[in-house]
Amino acid sequence: MAQYELNLRDYWQIVRKQRRTIALTTVLVALASFGLSQLLKPAPQYEATASVKYDRSSNFTGLFMEVMTYSYADDITSQTEVIKSYPVIEAAARLAGLVAPETPTEQIRREPELLATVLNLQRRVKAEREGNTNIIRVTVTAGRPEAAEQLANSVVEAYQQENIYQRNRQVDEAQKFIEQQMSMVETQLRAAEAKVEEFKRTNDVVDLSEEVKVQLTEMARVESEHAKTLRTLEELTDQIDQLRRQGSLSLSSQAGSPAPADPARIFTEEAAAQIFMLNSRLMDLLQERDTLLISYHPGHPQVKDLDQKIQVIREEMLRELSAKRGTFQRREAQLGERLADFKKQYFSVPEKALQLARIERDVKINNDIYLLLKTKYQEALIKGAEKIIEVTQLQPAFASAVPINVPNVLLNVLVGALIGCLLGLLIGFIQESFDTSLGTIEDVESFLGLPVLGVLPPAGADVMKYASSP
Repeated sequence: MAQYELNLRDYWQIVRKQRRTIALTTVLVALASFGLSQLLKPAPQYEATASVKYDRSSNFTGLFMEVMTYSYADDITSQTEVIKSYPVIEAAARLAGLVAPETPTEQIRREPELLATVLNLQRRVKAEREGNTNIIRVTVTAGRPEAAEQLANSVVEAYQQENIYQRNRQVDEAQKFIEQQMSMVETQLRAAEAKVEEFKRTNDVVDLSEEVKVQLTEMARVESEHAKTLRTLEELTDQIDQLRRQGSLSLSSQAGSPAPADPARIFTEEAAAQIFMLNSRLMDLLQERDTLLISYHPGHPQVKDLDQKIQVIREEMLRELSAKRGTFQRREAQLGERLADFKKQYFSVPEKALQLARIERDVKINNDIYLLLKTKYQEALIKGAEKIIEVTQLQPAFASAVPINVPNVLLNVLVGALIGCLLGLLIGFIQESFDTSLGTIEDVESFLGLPVLGVLPPAGADVMKYASSP
């Protein structure tokens, strides 16, 4: 084929000449695109989304502390991580029936199949904050719409249970501790009362004057208060040591185990004491840190930022406990001086009368402690009845009939047809470039090396008929 400059007319002639090749290529590629779309169609995946609202519960002291060391936006972000945390996902797997409800956590973590089931569910859970609100969307992906719906609702339910447990754990532990203390003090009280009765029956006790009785009663009260102050000092010292060792008061207590003696929870005189709020804030920060460590290493900036906040809270708690311990130490010294004065003043009182007074003092001390524990137990029951609920489900998850990964067959066919058309044009122009037939005047001149003088027009049917007649 001769080489000369082509214009648009020539290109159109080539397209017309190769139209069958272009059409065939377009159809074949479009059919191939349709076949591949059907052959490589992925397994359908369905999504189900539930919405929850998170409202942090705080009193006045808690709000003051949050202004100093707390960001509400950060807390919502932390809650999205808590939803995807291992404890919540493990509880959701139990609720959804993926793991037997009675299977202990240790067994799940030891057996690869059970652990893979929980981790696979964790990868299919997404939690996102909705705009600048305190609403969190929980989305779960599954192979069946009913399974996606069940899993999403199970994750939300497990998150609600985990939040209630964490926020009310202190009250539950306090109830268990008070029950144990009440049982022990009641036994001591009954033993002291029996001892008084036995002492009066076996000894001739000298009847003391009314004034002496009043003074001895006052001395017994001072001794009781002095003993109580000493116990409080011991408990404060234990709290300070435990805080320095673990970073949170009684943080290592697990559900179902006996709660330790925690005066910040049991013997705090003010329900909204600052040390109580500091301890609650510290526990929240440590939980948030444990959640971050699931995905990040200890050197990550977010983990380091939490470590700094934890250190600030710990130092503030140490200052509060140290100041409180100093106050009780001064109080203990004053009570000790008064008790020494009483003992010096009534040293000459008959020994049996003093011994009886001491036994009766033990009865009074145990009775006072028992009444105090009963009062605190009633307060704990009231707090336990008023469960702190911070998570509310706004919308449950519903099964979706449309999978999220449906291939767009029409788009694939149209793209295939376009590619086939371009490929057909390319093939057509390649065929035309290799065509050596003489189809134009320029081809004839180039082949013969002579100029063309004229062109015979095509003969019509009449001319051909006339030329063929005799």
